[in-house]
Amino acid sequence: MLLGKIKYSERVYDVCMDSFDALPLAALMNQQFLCVHGGLSPEIHTLEDIRRLDRFKEPPAFGPMCDLLWSDPLEDFGNERNAEQFSHNSVRGCSYFYSYAACCDFLQHNNLLSIIRAHEAQDAGYRMYRKSQATGFPSLITIFSAPNYLDVYNNKGTLLIVTL
Repeated sequence: MLLGKIKYSERVYDVCMDSFDALPLAALMNQQFLCVHGGLSPEIHTLEDIRRLDRFKEPPAFGPMCDLLWSDPLEDFGNERNAEQFSHNSVRGCSYFYSYAACCDFLQHNNLLSIIRAHEAQDAGYRMYRKSQATGFPSLITIFSAPNYLDVYNNKGTLLIVTL
């Protein structure tokens, strides 16, 4: 049962939802940084692979669009004990965990400096992961802007300022 007055029509709601289906899946900043919500996909090897995705739909429960939104770095990112680049993300029940090697391969193949992502609360509000051997720059950066996420995590929020 809905209490109170409804301010807008269902049509307005539908238009808002359609607009979310048109938001970009990724952004390329200064031709050096790939910005995504989650991370990498075993089905995406180039920036062109991302451009070719049909963005104008609800994100599916699996596949490359899902992975850009919901994948995470391995817990031991940069210190992996095996060569597997992608493994099923059993924590989320969808998408993958990706390795340092997967990240570095993607960066090198696409001539990028780093991947900037969000998606996981960090105590300090951010995390800089292992540096790429090719560039000496963090291969992956997590930026989490919501402080005290869900009123549970007691994390700091942060933002990234890039000067060009």
